Amino acid sequence: MNAQVRRWVPRLGFTSAFSFDAMKSLVRAIRNVDTVHVSYSREILPILAAVSALMLRKRLIVQPHGMLTSRSSLLHRIADIVVKRLFRASDVVLALTDIERQDLEGWLGKASPISWVVLGNPVGRLRGVQAVVRPAPRKDEALWVARLHPRKRVGDFVSAAAISIGKGAETQYAIVGPDGGQRDDVIQACRAHPNLVYEGAISPDDVVRRIDASGVFVLTSHKEPWGNVLATALSLGVPVVVTESCALSATISKYGAGLVVPDGAPASMESSIAHLLGDDIAYSACSEAGLRMSKELLSEEAQKESLALLYREL
Repeated sequence: MNAQVRRWVPRLGFTSAFSFDAMKSLVRAIRNVDTVHVSYSREILPILAAVSALMLRKRLIVQPHGMLTSRSSLLHRIADIVVKRLFRASDVVLALTDIERQDLEGWLGKASPISWVVLGNPVGRLRGVQAVVRPAPRKDEALWVARLHPRKRVGDFVSAAAISIGKGAETQYAIVGPDGGQRDDVIQACRAHPNLVYEGAISPDDVVRRIDASGVFVLTSHKEPWGNVLATALSLGVPVVVTESCALSATISKYGAGLVVPDGAPASMESSIAHLLGDDIAYSACSEAGLRMSKELLSEEAQKESLALLYREL
């Protein structure tokens, strides 16, 4: 399908993107298939695609990709009158994790005969790098990559850096990402702590290379629903330190791909970082486990096999 669209309500961004040509192309495509897999949150075209699939009596798989359960303004609640009905009418709902499934069940409210399948996002091709088991850290460094937004809790990473230098450690703490409201605080902290550096925003390809060159990847977010950069780190064999509320924390613990710390606990974070960077045996074991977890759960091949099986079983 190749059709031009425009934003009918500019302030809503891509959510209101629509055109009658695009809608005609969607309906034609839906008529020619047995199963329709729609990825959306509250955007107009995906919602209309789901409605069309139901009207044409096609099997419907719904896969939310937005923050459905965290936004509850009046406009969102109005849209949810339709969105929730589409969920309940679908044959299968795909959730990223068990945590997201539980959140979606709470968002839907009353019990519904929904068939749930948990399936994460695949990691894209890692260009210019090689995923290998790391016998030791390539740098005595902890790396943090995200938007500098309060939910990402970069302040906990800054506090861990302060604890580290207070102990006399030489570990470098590096922050990468665009501003989300806390850039000035980070720059000020970098002036106060010589082991802390802010590298600004970089391109997606550079993010992959930056992670590949790091020692330990750190995620401090509260209730991170997935974490694409975290998944990239695991796929590169970089050991990770993540918060308990992270949706992938239980799986990381199960595989032994890194260490899990309580939310809002910079001291635990610092000690976990120091342990991984200072123990080559533990570091290598986490690296190997991360690659195994990625191959079994996060690779494109694993995702394709899971989706093909789902389509066949419908």
